[in-house]
Amino acid sequence: LKAYAALRAAAKALREMAPNGRDYYVEPGKMALAEAQHGRRLAAIGAILRDIETECQDLWDQHGG
Repeated sequence: LKAYAALRAAAKALREMAPNGRDYYVEPGKMALAEAQHGRRLAAIGAILRDIETECQDLWDQHGG
């Protein structure tokens, strides 16, 4: 549960630091690249969170939740 909470906090922090167009306007295509990278990072953390949720649910169910 501690790992899950830490990953949720990391995901929240990552969402809050989304790419900003002011940082990428000089080079065409850089903003789209930054947004794609950001999306992949969020998706990766989301997949791990779902795995942990599933594992926790399975453990809960095994022990009579």
